[in-house]
This record gives sequence, C-alpha cells and structure tokens, in this order.
Amino acid sequence: MSTDPFKLRDLAAWYREFAERAGNPAIWEARLRTAEDLETQADQIERGQLLATTEKIDGDR
Repeated sequence: MSTDPFKLRDLAAWYREFAERAGNPAIWEARLRTAEDLETQADQIERGQLLATTEKIDGDR
C-alpha cells in the first residue's frame, strides 16, 4: 500500500466516484467503506509525518 497521503486521497476519491455507479447497495457501501479506510490511512500517515517533523525540530533545539 502507498505511503503517500495524496495518492491515498486520490484513490479514496476514485472509490467514492466508483461507488456512485454501483447497482448493488452492498457494493456501494463496501466502496464507500474502502474510501473511508484510505482517508483514515492518509490521516494517520500525515499525523506521523507531522509528529516526526515536530520531534526533529525539537531535537535540533
């Protein structure tokens, strides 16, 4: 899986668009859940990057 939050968010957007074309409610829901999972992963990566940056700045002082 990608560690680039921008790519994960792009993929999440694709899943949301793809969900609109689902004829089956179960498939629609699964695609939306996948999009939410991808966005959660992107958030976690960004928080980790922010934490790492903050720790580096604090360590340089």
